[in-house]
Amino acid sequence: NLLFLENKKIRNATCECMHQNKRTWYSMNVTVEYDEEGTPLQKLLCISDITKFKRQNEELAYLAYYDTLTGLYNRNYFVKLLGEFLRNAKEENQNVSVMVVDIDDFRRVNDGMGLVVGDELVQQLGNVLKELSSANVLVSHINSDIYCIGIYDPKGDYTVDAIYQKIKARLKRPFFMSDGSEI
Repeated sequence: NLLFLENKKIRNATCECMHQNKRTWYSMNVTVEYDEEGTPLQKLLCISDITKFKRQNEELAYLAYYDTLTGLYNRNYFVKLLGEFLRNAKEENQNVSVMVVDIDDFRRVNDGMGLVVGDELVQQLGNVLKELSSANVLVSHINSDIYCIGIYDPKGDYTVDAIYQKIKARLKRPFFMSDGSEI
């Protein structure tokens, strides 16, 4: 930036950087005042630690895109990404498949075993489904006990049936909860 103030030129520059060895962010603002001949008269360097601000922004960005319970995409971001899948599929003459997965009788788990166990079950199933994610497979936690999977150009190991078979095979084994129960 170049400002003119009382026949003096003032240059101002701002940048943000992260310290190499730490996760500490700094904002640096440099202001140099020049006389009419271009000779620097004054230099001012301001350095601020903006780590807290950056971390808050990272947390807000995470909350905007991911479900806090499972770490999977949240409903809003899934819908956005699925829309991109559909636009690309239309342009490239491909298909998109969508699969919905929910936990049967989930209310019985929450009511009978408690919300903590219910959340733990949702997390464990979320981890199973997360392993299915790829560039062409979106996995999201929509709400409560409902997940949604979007598959771009379904073929081979990435068809609804192939993914269903993987989920079905895993669900033959129980989930072990931290309270010692099995579901």
